[in-house]
Amino acid sequence: MFHILEKLYISKSSDVDRFANEIIKKIAAEIAEPLTFIFNLSFAHGLCPSGWKNSLVKPLHKKGSKLDFTNYWSISITSIFCCDGQIDCRAISEVL
Repeated sequence: MFHILEKLYISKSSDVDRFANEIIKKIAAEIAEPLTFIFNLSFAHGLCPSGWKNSLVKPLHKKGSKLDFTNYWSISITSIFCCDGQIDCRAISEVL
């Protein structure tokens, strides 16, 4: 888990919980073991911590008038730890 955390891109924006990748990288050594436990427990039981399922949906203007709602995409900002998130996908691919 530590090597996954230390490879996070620091240029990415913060997640829905307002955790910035830069902070996660700085504390990677301290949180790697507890995260490994949580991920293993999650995989073993087929469950994801409910807080990791939350997302913040924001409109992103694509083109045209900003007054027309059809000129927006929706983007979903999720937890960095979320199921199907940046860390989760890397952890799963390493297990497989």
